[in-house]
Amino acid sequence: MGAIIRLIRRIPATWTIIALLAMALWVVRGMYLQEREERIRVSANQEVLFDRMNKAIQTYKVRDSLNAARVDALNITVSEFKDHFREQTKMIRDMGVKLNRLQSVSTMATETEHNIITTVRDSLVLRDGPESIQRINYADPWLSFSGVIDNKQLTASFQSRDTLIQVIHRVPRKFLFFRYGTKGVRQEVVSKNPYSRITYNELLMFQ
Repeated sequence: MGAIIRLIRRIPATWTIIALLAMALWVVRGMYLQEREERIRVSANQEVLFDRMNKAIQTYKVRDSLNAARVDALNITVSEFKDHFREQTKMIRDMGVKLNRLQSVSTMATETEHNIITTVRDSLVLRDGPESIQRINYADPWLSFSGVIDNKQLTASFQSRDTLIQVIHRVPRKFLFFRYGTKGVRQEVVSKNPYSRITYNELLMFQ
């Protein structure tokens, strides 16, 4: 009888120990998964940065005329962003946006180049008397240029119009012919101005 009583008394303590062990295992498992995700993130970022160091920006053509570029996203923390992207950090703060609310930051640069061939036309202006000046005008859906040559001096204005289309999509992992899960996030940018090319493209995704 005494042995049964002692066993009953031990049961609550036994369940308490089991509960504590279960909680400890749950905490350790969470720490392991968090560390594993961090290792995967750092490894993926290193791969992206290595690719950028060893080859120029990835560009291609859309419809055989429009220039496009792609870039794999860097997954970073707000702390890393503040440490390594100080100019962007200052700009975002100047915009009144809190850093801990950021989801992504995208930076792009384009360059427009086009050879213009047009006719120089003579015009008359009245000053002290009629004088001849030369005018230059050029326009298409993407570029506008107008100028005046007066006494061998050119005064001109130039406008370039562009529309950038940005697509962000996930990149699946590959094994043989199978695709599964998500390897990373990629940004595709298309410039609709056929005279423009994308010279820089960067996408930062925040944890």
